[in-house]
Formats: sequence, C-alpha cells, structure tokens
Amino acid sequence: NNKTMKWSDEGVETLLSSGDRVECVTNHLTSFAVLVDHRGIIENEVIPERERLALTVIGYIGPAISIVCLIISIVLMLIFRKAVFKASLGYIHFNLCIALLLGLITLVAGLEASSNIRV
Repeated sequence: NNKTMKWSDEGVETLLSSGDRVECVTNHLTSFAVLVDHRGIIENEVIPERERLALTVIGYIGPAISIVCLIISIVLMLIFRKAVFKASLGYIHFNLCIALLLGLITLVAGLEASSNIRV
C-alpha cells in the first residue's frame, strides 16, 4: 500500500499452506510481476497492445545495453591487461564480466526462443 507504506493483502487469497509451501493467487499484478512472469500468466490477461510492446522493447533494450557495456569492459580490460591483472581482483572482475555477458546472451536467446514457441 503506497499510502501506509506497508504490505497489503488486498486482492490476495491463500490457496494452499503446508509445512514448506504456500500458494497464493491475486487479482492484480504489479509492474515487476509483469516483467518476471515465467508461467505465462500474462498471456491469459488482457493487456493493451501498446503496453505489451513497451514490455517487449524494455525486455530487449535493457539486456542489449548491458551486453554492449560488458563487451566494452572486457575489451578495455584486455587492452590494459598489465594493469588490470596485477592483482587477483582484476581476474575476478574479468571473470565476472564474462559470466554476466554469457548470462545476458542466454537470457536474450531464451526470450527469442520462447517467443517463437507455438502452443
């Protein structure tokens, strides 16, 4: 709730509550929930085409910008490798950039592959 700055259970119903599992349903989604919809729930909802297009564009542009920046970082680290790899932190930073780059490429490829699936 934005007014009281507290979590609200309005519109949320608990379906199952067992020892290590809780399953709930809600009659609304937040913007964040829309971006992380991994079950395709949104596909069953009526979302205006303009908003759907905006979510798609954001889903591709954000990772694309990150991929470009990571490639630039990796190239710069390789150009200045003598200074970067003097300490172990340089190797850690380099490996982190490689891992993030591979993860983002996988994400974008997965987005593209999942958008081509016909059910």
